[in-house]
Amino acid sequence: MRFSTRNSFIAGMLRRAGLAAPVFFVFATSVFASSSAPHTLCDEPAGWAALNQVYGQDGVFFQCTGLSASALNVNDVQQASLLALLAKFDTGYVQQGLSLPDDLADQIGAQSVSSNDPYYHEWLIRNLLIKLENMAYREAASLAAEAISRDVFAGSAYENTVRLIYLQSTFSIDQYDKVKQICTSPDLLASVKNNQQEAVFYGFCGFNDVLSEDSSVRESGYAQLQLGSARIMADTDPHLCAQIKNGLASYYQSVADLPRTEQFLEEGIACLPAPENFQQQEMLDDLTNNLAWVYRHQGKLPEYLATLRESVYRHTYNLAPEKLIVSYANLGRAYMLVGDIEKSERYYQQVLQVSNAENFTTDFVDTLISLAGIAISKNDLASAQSWLDELAPLQRTRLQESRYEVLFARIRARLSPAEFDEDACVRALGHLTGQYSVTQRSQLMSDWLEVLLLVKRYGMAKTLIEDISQHRRMTLSVSLALANARMTLLKAGGSEHLPEIAGIFYDAFASITEASTKFSSNETGMSWLSQSRRLINNYLSAILPSDDERIIEEALFISERFSAIVFNRHRMALASQSYEKVDETLQSEWMLANAAMPDPQPSADNDDKQFLKDKLWERVQLAGQQRELSDSEPVQTFSLDKIRQSLGNKRAILKIFALENKSCAYLISGPYIEQQCAFSPDALTAWISGRLTEYHGFKTLYLLPEGPWRNSSFAALNDKTGTRYLGFEMGIVRILSLMDYQSAGDENSAAGNIVAFTNPSNPSPEYMSDSEAMQWRAGFPPLPWTARAADVLATSFPKVPLQVFTGDDATNESITSAAARDASLLHVGSHAWYSPESPETVGLVTATGDENEHQGYISYENLFSHVFHNRLVVISACETEMGKSYQGIGMRSLSHGFLYQGAGATISTLWKVPDRATAEFMQHFYVSLAGNGGDIADAMRNARVLLASKRRFRDPRYWGAFVFTVTGPDYEFLSLEH
Repeated sequence: MRFSTRNSFIAGMLRRAGLAAPVFFVFATSVFASSSAPHTLCDEPAGWAALNQVYGQDGVFFQCTGLSASALNVNDVQQASLLALLAKFDTGYVQQGLSLPDDLADQIGAQSVSSNDPYYHEWLIRNLLIKLENMAYREAASLAAEAISRDVFAGSAYENTVRLIYLQSTFSIDQYDKVKQICTSPDLLASVKNNQQEAVFYGFCGFNDVLSEDSSVRESGYAQLQLGSARIMADTDPHLCAQIKNGLASYYQSVADLPRTEQFLEEGIACLPAPENFQQQEMLDDLTNNLAWVYRHQGKLPEYLATLRESVYRHTYNLAPEKLIVSYANLGRAYMLVGDIEKSERYYQQVLQVSNAENFTTDFVDTLISLAGIAISKNDLASAQSWLDELAPLQRTRLQESRYEVLFARIRARLSPAEFDEDACVRALGHLTGQYSVTQRSQLMSDWLEVLLLVKRYGMAKTLIEDISQHRRMTLSVSLALANARMTLLKAGGSEHLPEIAGIFYDAFASITEASTKFSSNETGMSWLSQSRRLINNYLSAILPSDDERIIEEALFISERFSAIVFNRHRMALASQSYEKVDETLQSEWMLANAAMPDPQPSADNDDKQFLKDKLWERVQLAGQQRELSDSEPVQTFSLDKIRQSLGNKRAILKIFALENKSCAYLISGPYIEQQCAFSPDALTAWISGRLTEYHGFKTLYLLPEGPWRNSSFAALNDKTGTRYLGFEMGIVRILSLMDYQSAGDENSAAGNIVAFTNPSNPSPEYMSDSEAMQWRAGFPPLPWTARAADVLATSFPKVPLQVFTGDDATNESITSAAARDASLLHVGSHAWYSPESPETVGLVTATGDENEHQGYISYENLFSHVFHNRLVVISACETEMGKSYQGIGMRSLSHGFLYQGAGATISTLWKVPDRATAEFMQHFYVSLAGNGGDIADAMRNARVLLASKRRFRDPRYWGAFVFTVTGPDYEFLSLEH
């Protein structure tokens, strides 16, 4: 990630330090010892108010209005005007610190005052302070240097103040050597006389020294910062306190002591509990972003994301472009690390909204490069090329040029491999010299290796593998890419290399499993997940098909071990965002995707405060949950024989592998194993359909689908006659991970009751026309049949407590309430949003209140910023099983979201089902569930049969969409009776 900065001209300092170093602000009351202003009392004619005394006994200066000044016999109009401005400055200073408007600075700066004027010192010192306040550091430094060289303030009470202003301004514009000269000046060193002055002096000089590459100078700077820290008193300016702590954090960061870096950054944040002005807010933002950097490098993923989101929350509303750019870019990188590629893309696109090629060239170019890389990872080559076309005419740094070249080559290798420019590749690789870090160089070489494999330049690839292997340090992603490349080269050499391929694979797979238990943000990001999936598919395609049970067991273990990693990865990603101010802070995923709803405004009412308190408590709970995930060990015993014994004659597993250039299906039961591989998905589906409808006597089929079969209805598969449907003959259960299924226990803390959330109300007609968001929301028709579910539940389970949220009560708050999340059975009857054009944007329609137009839709992020303890969630809505299948990390859908956040099982839909058919299916399901002892899969089978028995609902489109997914065997049953 990148560190936040306040001004572009301190970038060099940041590069040396690695931490943002916002400047100190010298406050007048802290350094003024006396004043040269007149000691005459202001007269007080009727209607004129004399203002308060502001300075101490050594120099009394009374603030006067312009008319008051005329009463002091100040006959010169210009002097009277100047005195009025000075009075206005001091009044503002007393009331606001130094947060004064630019127009006052302009007025004071516009005064033509000669050095003979009695108020010249007053004018000059205030002009300096205002330039400092408005961060016009070059002007402040120049003006202060001139005043010092001319001895304007020699011997006055202001001399020390001007020297400290000169020190601060010079520090702020990254003039390291000049700051060093100021710091060693005997005049300044001898003149500081109180704690605050010494804190300022030691703070600036010490911070300047800890930025040095000379270790002895750094140590000297650290000693000075300690002296400054010792002079922090209870009344010390909070900004100065925070700055010194930031300097100490910079020192510890430079010596790679991240725990102490974290400690001092947190102490700096504690100096600013309630920022009172823009400068303090800026300081807090910088500390927050730097703390996020530390969290990332310590592998503290939830803290990393939450801290960045906290920073964005502030930046969104102060709208400082450079702040927004840094924060959005940091979050883009952060979400890339956790595997949320779509959200990463959105934040990068937000960077483009507040940056441009003229004023923010580096940020703009970096963002275009990142967006092109994301598009390639999604195989959206047209968009990737578009981003590169926009990038082509822009000036680029050497690193940016290298990234641009390899991105361009990756696109060409996919579109036209025959046109590969070998000479351009050799030149680009030759440019990867010592000017890059080891990590940067190895990553760029890894990207070129991918290109060489795509265009089948195996000789060049072999040489490049040897070159990359010389690096002693490389990321896990690069290490996996190397393993994958070696396996690809060996596979090209023939099957006799299979033992070598296996050795390479298992070395890499050990790294995958080790990293998965740590969940370190530096290792297990999107690239790691994608490379892991690619590596696994590469190896499985080498050993499958096979009818050897040892090979089948091996393939099943590898695939399901990775599925367990993905499952826990999703759970951790949601845990990391559960305590973020998710959609309240920036814009919801819906708003970002469709721009249909207005931005939320920040609020400080009691309800919002309680909401944030609740979020904080949930953060504590989920942090503990994440640690449990990180410490969990995979199932040690994974035996195909034991699996088959547990299945017996009545149950079977269908595992489908979607590999590189083929797909393989294995039908596993107690008596037999059958397998088939095919290059065509249709051919494999036909085989699956034929084999399953030929067998009789299976009571339950467990599905482990990959690829396109994730979104297929197995209940609708039929025999050659088209009259026998699989869904009528057996219960069908989906499992996200067989390994998790085997190890899952009944640890759910559901409350033993039922909650029904149905038929949320639309906005009233008169309110509907007030906003585009409400017009969009009103486009969803009412769902009166869903309300019948509450009656059916009450009739089917008369002894079970039932709470109903319907109509105006079916709000965002009710669906995420503790009552809904703790119910044993949560029934949701609403419209769900899913679009193939934007499959990553999923959510539920909720009720709209006329006073709050931010209701009406709850996004995936908002819904799953909570833990759900339900044993079963029935999502009686359209396409709730559908969503975005991410490369390497699996499905993001409403159904899976509930499971990732703790629900034991879900019933969801693969396509849109009419309201009436859905209502009748649910009626049959609940009646059957109440009568069969709680067997969910069998109750669904019976509901399919009963619904299809009616002529109007005979077609599978009415009953084939409903799918049942579980996390463990205990959740295949739901007993609600007390």
